[in-house]
Amino acid sequence: MSLPTNIKKIFTLFLILLAGFILGVGFSNKILPIFNKEIDIDDIFGKKLIEVDGIRFTSTSLPKESIYDYYNLKNNIYHAEKNFLNQTALRIALTNDFNKKNVKQEDFLTLKNLIKLDYIDDKIVKNYYDDILKKEGVGVFQGKTFENVKIQLKNQLINQKMIEISEKKISELLKNNRIKVLIPNLENPPLNIDISSFPSSGKKQSEITLLNIYDYNELKSKEKEEKFEKIFKKYADKVNFVSIHYSSNNNKMNEILIKGAYCAQKQEPTLFLKYNKMIFQLSLWKEKNLSNINDIKNKVIEIAKSSNLNPEIFRSCLDAQKTLIENQLIQQQLSNSFIIKNSPNFYINKNSKLYSQEEIEQALRRTVH
Repeated sequence: MSLPTNIKKIFTLFLILLAGFILGVGFSNKILPIFNKEIDIDDIFGKKLIEVDGIRFTSTSLPKESIYDYYNLKNNIYHAEKNFLNQTALRIALTNDFNKKNVKQEDFLTLKNLIKLDYIDDKIVKNYYDDILKKEGVGVFQGKTFENVKIQLKNQLINQKMIEISEKKISELLKNNRIKVLIPNLENPPLNIDISSFPSSGKKQSEITLLNIYDYNELKSKEKEEKFEKIFKKYADKVNFVSIHYSSNNNKMNEILIKGAYCAQKQEPTLFLKYNKMIFQLSLWKEKNLSNINDIKNKVIEIAKSSNLNPEIFRSCLDAQKTLIENQLIQQQLSNSFIIKNSPNFYINKNSKLYSQEEIEQALRRTVH
């Protein structure tokens, strides 16, 4: 018996609506989070650690020496935890190999039961004792005889051998993807650079500083500079912006470009973006008619004038010894940084992690009011 046509239509419509609901829920729960993934604000602006007299300090705003003491502490904890987890993973993997089946939580064997060591006799221990005496001198054992320290030295040799075998087995398991340590990677400390006296734009007293590292010689820098300009125009009244031209190529042309960017930003932050855009468009390093350094310098001054900067003040800044020293210092700090390998890069509050423009905008939207 077939259903009436009207009922069929209603039933079909119901199925369509039900399928749409299921797909919609699935899309919103599974797919949308991939595109709308929120970044951890603490990850960018620093982890909140202490509050003193109503002022909150983060992992990027502690006193300078405390920052690096804190990251040394984190480094020690990270490696201790990673070693513990590797050892535990090894224990589980070897127990699985031994039993060839799933093991209950209380039935995992210890590494001492799982790793068989060659017997260490007194002769091996005595040779170890003699080697230490030869290297360290008679005072190393505080006058104790071999018989007094024999058991202690034997345990040392057992532990050394256990560590050696464990590390080898862990390397094999990692290589074969049998074990994985799932804790987050170790965080790097903030960038160790001093930008306190460097020219800046936007809100100078802001708690948020966006550091823009770029290179006039790089096409990627030109593309990213357009994104930086959009962020600047949107948050100029709320965020402190510092732009530094950085290049690993040390030559006179780059020296002029570095000092020019510094002087433009120092003289008039609001005109700096205009100057920057014109420098990028000119592509000085490709200009055939610029045959020597003076030609390049004059061209940079001409661009400063076209950007409505005062050319005399700009020239004086270019020639100043202070400008040279300030920029040599910052370039050296950037070169010595193990984080900055190239440009362009964006950094927030000297955080050494790299973020996309979208992630930075998301962070600013959620924190800047």
